Amino acid sequence: MRVALLAALLLSSANVPLAYAEDTHSVWRAFVADSASANVSVIDLDSDKTIATYKLAAPATLYAAKGRHAVFAVQGKANQVQAISTGLTVEDHGDHADLKLGDPALLAPQAEGQEPAHFVEHGGKLAIFFDESGKVQLSDATLWQKGTYESVELDSGKPHHGVAVPFNGGAIVTKPVSEDGKLPSGFNVFDASGDIVGTTELCADVHGEASSGDVIAFGCSDGVLIANGTKPDFTLLPFTDLPEGRVGTLLAGKSLDYFLGNYGPKHVAIIEPEAETPIRLVSLPDTRVHFVLNGENARFAYLLLADGSVQELDSVRGELLRKAQVTKAYATDGGHGTPMPRIAYAGDELLVTDPATGKIHKLDLKSFAVTGSIELGGAPSSIAVVGGVTADH
Repeated sequence: MRVALLAALLLSSANVPLAYAEDTHSVWRAFVADSASANVSVIDLDSDKTIATYKLAAPATLYAAKGRHAVFAVQGKANQVQAISTGLTVEDHGDHADLKLGDPALLAPQAEGQEPAHFVEHGGKLAIFFDESGKVQLSDATLWQKGTYESVELDSGKPHHGVAVPFNGGAIVTKPVSEDGKLPSGFNVFDASGDIVGTTELCADVHGEASSGDVIAFGCSDGVLIANGTKPDFTLLPFTDLPEGRVGTLLAGKSLDYFLGNYGPKHVAIIEPEAETPIRLVSLPDTRVHFVLNGENARFAYLLLADGSVQELDSVRGELLRKAQVTKAYATDGGHGTPMPRIAYAGDELLVTDPATGKIHKLDLKSFAVTGSIELGGAPSSIAVVGGVTADH
């Protein structure tokens, strides 16, 4: 049942590097949002020095563009989304590509609307869902990274905590329910003209999405919804014979046909849509706080738990491998908006923000030991990392 996954993992292991010259070095930059001051700091991970700081209008949740060129700062309390140029560009040399470093910059154009929440990049397009209006803005990621923001607006029908995924020039957009304050159920498919060309009632209480190639997964209270094909076709993978829980956050690796989702506070779900058993659970020793995939080999994931430990997960075997203690324990009953640590992949190491101490801890992936900390101050929480390996020439 894991043939498709294993084949994809082989492809992932053969991932072509940005450069393959004998002499190479890593280039990584971390963008860290302070949950109190609304600052975003840019840290060069070679020197661990802060090279720029930007004052935003409100504390932000950060998302790195898949092309590494920009980081997007979603500021729900300020009703806006801003883009920060990372300063990293990819230079094509024909047989390989190099990363070039420039200065980061806060870009002038910004998206504005009532309470932006979910931000999704798919197929080079961006979709921002504004909860207080129920509206969606679709835009071009490359244009925005170059300093121009132009958008097409879609209307889901009423305010709700929804999500939209760019699709065929339009978007797949959640359908609000009649009762205010409840999560949406089902989806409408909008074309590039803003007309509804498809619909499904599947997927109750939608929250969370991820895409792997052309396959899109959505978290539901009654299963995981898979959208695939050009229409698309919708298939619900039910939570058959599983303990009480739901998927509300999803990740997908590059070139992989599996997804990793949360499932209740002390499980994660490995989701393989084509497998005989499409949803497998892995038990955790403590409450899950945040999780990421290995950016080069998505067979491995890293789970930050409330006890301050990071656990390494082998998604093929469905087993926890190694553990490292990184921060002190965090209480998870503070409610939404309480500053919490976050984890990010940065090549040979993981970065863990620690808002209680104002530090960013570095966990070496080879030894799985904490090798140092960056003293940033404040309450660092959301983090986005961009970079890779490039040649010395």
